[in-house]
Amino acid sequence: MAKSYNLAVSTEHENLTSRLNYLGHTGFATLTSEGSTAHTYFGFDQFKFPTSVHSEQPLQSIDVEQLQRSVDNHNTLTILLVMTVVACCLAGFRFWYNHNKSVSHLLALPLVVTIIILSFLLVMLHSVSFLPQVFMTPPTGFHYEWHSMPSVFISSLQWGGSEVIGELFAKSNDFVYARVPDDLNIPNMFSKQFTNFCIWNNRSDQSELANKWLYDRFTNPNLIVEEKKFDPKSRDNYKIGNSYSHRHVAMAGTTGDWNLKLPWVQSVVGDGARLIYIVRDPRSWVAHVLAHKLYDTVTESIKESLRSSPCLFKKGYAWQFETVRNLVEKMISNESVEPVIFLSNLWYADTISTLHSLKEVKNYLIVKIEDVVIQPEEMAKMIFAFVGTPLHTSSLHQLLQLTRSNFLPQTQTDELRDDNLYNWENELSKTDIRLIEDITNPVLLMLEYERLTYSETLDSIV
Repeated sequence: MAKSYNLAVSTEHENLTSRLNYLGHTGFATLTSEGSTAHTYFGFDQFKFPTSVHSEQPLQSIDVEQLQRSVDNHNTLTILLVMTVVACCLAGFRFWYNHNKSVSHLLALPLVVTIIILSFLLVMLHSVSFLPQVFMTPPTGFHYEWHSMPSVFISSLQWGGSEVIGELFAKSNDFVYARVPDDLNIPNMFSKQFTNFCIWNNRSDQSELANKWLYDRFTNPNLIVEEKKFDPKSRDNYKIGNSYSHRHVAMAGTTGDWNLKLPWVQSVVGDGARLIYIVRDPRSWVAHVLAHKLYDTVTESIKESLRSSPCLFKKGYAWQFETVRNLVEKMISNESVEPVIFLSNLWYADTISTLHSLKEVKNYLIVKIEDVVIQPEEMAKMIFAFVGTPLHTSSLHQLLQLTRSNFLPQTQTDELRDDNLYNWENELSKTDIRLIEDITNPVLLMLEYERLTYSETLDSIV
């Protein structure tokens, strides 16, 4: 006996709201067979999903408290290593200075203990087993939420890749896309600085004006279309007068100060928010800043952020920036600070504080921009699966064009192409690479970036 099938197709295929209302999901069609407990959703690579599967597990899982303990352990181990080396040197000096037998016997025991401790520390420093794992893809078996209307916010450090991912949504018929603050007029309480030292946890801690500004633009895409600054050469211009209420909103923060606002974005937008945090290899990022002569721009912006920060040493202050603040104070006092050291500490502080703040967020995804450049199609599919909408061919084509030809003239991301992704290896000296790796090491390893050098301390011992 032949099987019978039921096929439901949304004729308004460009209307995300209509598809969701008619089909119960954001795809284009649903196929069910008689007696089957599974549906086939068209628009998602024709994946089959059992109707009974459900999970409350977050789309992205990372134990940030474990991460912080790992950082503390790493710092403690480093201090112990330095103390042990100093103790060993002192013991050796006393042994050389005092040749009598009784002293040499007394020194034998601490020397043996020192060697044991050094061996233990070397093993621990070379091991990454004590570092937490970051799942760059959602957990196996998770049922993607394709039954609700998503809103997307993408964030990264400046020149970290948020606008590259944003181009995926600029070409999607399901979204109205805007770069913040480039395309929109933002209220005065939003800084346009390079980074933000204040963690914005929830809407109750912020002004009603700020909350209303963000909420209105995520719930009424037409406001963005009306407000957006139009460029005749732009590839995502919208026709004024048309209604875009059937689309949802995707925003990309083009300044790094949005990273620590991600918990606030979710509290305003709601659980439908899909937050995408883009990270870039610190060595590549530092090389970019130096090669484009952006160092002075960065330092001046950080100084201004410190001067105007309303939370310094108060509730909401991201204490991970203390080293950066101390380095800035040295600059203000006309003390010399190596650019590589400052930028490495800045990347480290911003990244770890953002990861720490994400523990307050329900649905977020961490994406390494290098993975997008190397595997654009696979990563684009993963990102849209996380968001919960089909990946349009035009969006994928846009990303492929960008990662192969860097066709994004309004941003300075020329290194984010497959043919020069690792140019930093030639642009930075071995000493600079080692400095960056030593400073960012805990997060570098946690994000599964490979070191090219050993630490300076280990080199002096091995």
